[in-house]
Amino acid sequence: MKRFGLILLLCMAAVAAHAETTAYISDQLRVSLRAGQSDQQPILRMLPSGTEVTVLQNDPGSGYSRVRTENGVEGWVYTAYLMKEPAARERLQAAEKRADELEQEKRRIESESKAQSELVSNAEALDRENKSLNSRIVALETELDMLKQDNATLRDSTRREWFLIGGGVLLVGMVIGLIVPKIRWRKKSSWDAF
Repeated sequence: MKRFGLILLLCMAAVAAHAETTAYISDQLRVSLRAGQSDQQPILRMLPSGTEVTVLQNDPGSGYSRVRTENGVEGWVYTAYLMKEPAARERLQAAEKRADELEQEKRRIESESKAQSELVSNAEALDRENKSLNSRIVALETELDMLKQDNATLRDSTRREWFLIGGGVLLVGMVIGLIVPKIRWRKKSSWDAF
């Protein structure tokens, strides 16, 4: 039983030792800027990948190129490490930056489009409200004209009534004025009461 356990343990250790794992090689390459055209020459600087340099001279025999950095330091680097375009990492960063800028521009345009759509919607609502208010104004003006006509009619009617009342009072007054003088009034004497 102990042997079986020991064999099982050894098998598991062997499997674990041979287990595959995934790893990636770093793109943080650093290139040696040397004083001369060989690996034996002293290193002046370590240049990270993506560093821009000006090529001053190529020596195909040694495989090195003489370069100058942006800071003005001159030295030799292995020609195989030089590319005519920026490193893929820099291009990727530039592409990601441009993608972010385009995404922001897209959001800004969508926001402006939404705002413009809301303005159009508001303009349409204002136009409908304006038409409704104009129709109410027309209805109110019509009603006002009718009320003015009714008011004028009532004034005329009131004037006629007062004219007729005044005429009636005058007529009654004339009739009384004609009748009263013809009536003989007798005076009552104190003896007539008995």
